[in-house]
Amino acid sequence: MKKLLVSLVMAAFASPIFAQMTLEQIEGLIKSNPKAAQKEATKYFKKNKKDVNAVIDLANLFVKAEDFKSAEDFAQMILAVNPKSPEVHLFLGDLRYRQDDGGAAASEYEQAVNAAPTDTTAYIKYANIYKDKFPDQAKQMLERMGQNCKGVNVQRLIADMYYRGNHPAEAAKAYAACDMASLTESDLANYVFSLSLGTKDFNKAIEVCKVAGAKYPDNVAFKRFEIYNLTDLKQFAEADSLATPFFANENYEKSFLDYIYYGYALKGVRKYEESLAAFNKAYEMNDKRIDALSAIADVYSYMDNPTKAIEYYKQFMDKSENTTGTMIAQLGNYYFELAQDFSQADNQEEATTNAQEADKYFAQAIERTPNFYMNYLYRGRNAMIYDKEAALGYLTKSLELSNGSAPQGVVNLINKYIKQCQPEDAAAAEEVTE
Repeated sequence: MKKLLVSLVMAAFASPIFAQMTLEQIEGLIKSNPKAAQKEATKYFKKNKKDVNAVIDLANLFVKAEDFKSAEDFAQMILAVNPKSPEVHLFLGDLRYRQDDGGAAASEYEQAVNAAPTDTTAYIKYANIYKDKFPDQAKQMLERMGQNCKGVNVQRLIADMYYRGNHPAEAAKAYAACDMASLTESDLANYVFSLSLGTKDFNKAIEVCKVAGAKYPDNVAFKRFEIYNLTDLKQFAEADSLATPFFANENYEKSFLDYIYYGYALKGVRKYEESLAAFNKAYEMNDKRIDALSAIADVYSYMDNPTKAIEYYKQFMDKSENTTGTMIAQLGNYYFELAQDFSQADNQEEATTNAQEADKYFAQAIERTPNFYMNYLYRGRNAMIYDKEAALGYLTKSLELSNGSAPQGVVNLINKYIKQCQPEDAAAAEEVTE
């Protein structure tokens, strides 16, 4: 009797029920003995084929080991048993997405939606795939979710989808259709950003900043965004008024962009020395952003210090990866300002020297953009300092190229300079004709 009992116990432990490995054991085996792991995984599947989540957990072990083929095999096996399982289609969608097959992933997510239309998970995953290149398709899926899933703020999700897909103009419009009270702190920040960059509705951005700032007073983003948008609107006094306490508060971490906008606001209210300090601080914080050097040059120009403007603008150009015709012409204009200063000081020699230096840059700018009338205007105005005959030629060419495309004020200015360059007898004859 004892021998029979022992035999029965041994047989029981040798049966498949007691020999089946746990998921943890199979995971260890995948690393040490993949062939044996396949056998044990197959046993596990046969035992749990009616439990979809258990088989998905098994398949995920192979995903973790980057054995995507085995993961696919077990998913397809469970799908054959449960063809309408939303969980399996979600798993396959995630697997396709991990393998950089967005189209196939979206197809699986759509099947998951069809299998479980009241579950929001697959809708959102589908929209995430198409948010960048096909946002309208993503929007349609989210709208479908709104029809099938009660209590979902679909408009907010659409706005967030557009924002994360880098479509700020569409995001701004979608956020505008939301009840602002339903938007989270993060949503409101994204809304302001979308208004600033997308629709460039700076007034609306300021309005949202005020509402959000009152609701979330500790969020410094709304304070800085309000300063940015006031500066973009050229409401420099208001921007300066907000920026002064912002920069005085040591608890607020300041960014490169904070100092850039502060610099422009200060320049706008003619606080030039403080503006220079702000732009210099910005460049000190991030010397890759060489636009700070251009801004410094501009402030020196406003301060009637073209020598310093030239110094900093040359640094800006030297560090620029792509020097444009507009940039070259700007350097010429700074030399023209210096030439004018010498001319007004009755130092014609230095005036001519600097005007001729300016002419080199205007000539280079014309080579870059030969049909741009403004470069000929710059060159002609500059040449008036030392060679009115040459200036007349450039100005006449500028007038010809403007051809109705220039604002009337610019056309009037060109004609004014042309008159000043003409010989006295020709100018007088023209006045008689008029």
